[in-house]
Formats: sequence, structure tokens, C-alpha cells
Amino acid sequence: MAVEKLKVKFRDRDLFVRLFGENVYAVGGYVRDLVMGTLSEEVDILIIRTPLEEIVPTIRKHGKVDLVGKSFGIIKFTKDGKTYDIALPRKDVPKEKPARRHKDFLISADPDLPLERDLERRDFRCNSMAVRLKDGALVDPFDGVERPRKTRLPLQQHGREAEGRRSRRSFRWGKGHKGQDHTVD
Repeated sequence: MAVEKLKVKFRDRDLFVRLFGENVYAVGGYVRDLVMGTLSEEVDILIIRTPLEEIVPTIRKHGKVDLVGKSFGIIKFTKDGKTYDIALPRKDVPKEKPARRHKDFLISADPDLPLERDLERRDFRCNSMAVRLKDGALVDPFDGVERPRKTRLPLQQHGREAEGRRSRRSFRWGKGHKGQDHTVD
């Protein structure tokens, strides 16, 4: 099966590739928008196979580092006024059901967690895609490429446990895509 390649262009792409090689991906909304042909200024980065203790000193040489979510593997990295959210792969496990807020989940970062496992925790299938920065290879284990083009946005299976939080995101997503009648399935 051929791997789809996307043209990934954003200001600091080359820096991330130089620092992390084939282990760095753009994820979520940036990839969804890229697939839809929309240029997005916001780029969320996922770095696999590299512990937080190695990422921080590596990027600190190139900009400001803020460990806003150290316990769950989130770094705010600012270079020349542009801020990126950098994450390690992680699992979100509900503490109890129904889990409605972020505080209702146990979140554990694991640099060795397979990329696909990180993507499965994301809210919508169209946000469960990644693109490897080194070569533009699209990783789409949940058929997210087709989802933004359809009128129904199925939640990932775990998304049903957090419907309150997810429904707010779906409403905001739908408002941002005027002219399309999207519903959550």
C-alpha cells in the first residue's frame, strides 16, 4: 500500500527535523486542515521515541521552553515569537465513568508508546492523523482523511466517555467550517 505524502510547510519545520529526524510529527488540527487544503498557523508537534529529559535541553538551545504540562508530557516552545505545543505520546484513561473533564482522566506520557496508540485517544477521527515532518508521510489509522469531507464527524470510541467536553469542541469545529452541515455521530 502506498503511503500518502503531504507537503508540510511551516516556519520551523526544518529545525524540528534537524533536531528529531524521523521521530517528529505534526498532529491533530494542523494535519486535518492540511488534508482539507487549508493553511493553518497553529502546529501541534508530537515527538516519539525521545524522553522529555532529552527533548527539553535539545530545544532550549533554540528558544524558550515552558513545561506547562510536565506531568503529562506537554511543552510550550517559543521561537522568535511563535509558540508550539510539543507533546510526547500519551494515554488518557478515565478515572471513572462518565469522564467529562480533563481532570476526570489519568494521563500518562510514554515516549515509547506507538504513534497509533496516541492518535486513538484524540477526539475525532479527522484529528487522529499525523504527518511525519521529515518526509510528509501521512499516518491515518482511523480513516481521518475522508472524515472532514463528510457531513458526519464520528467520535473515536473513547470520545463517548467525554461527550460533554467533546460536544463543545465539535460545536466550535462546526462553527469554523461554515457552509458545511457537520454533526457528531
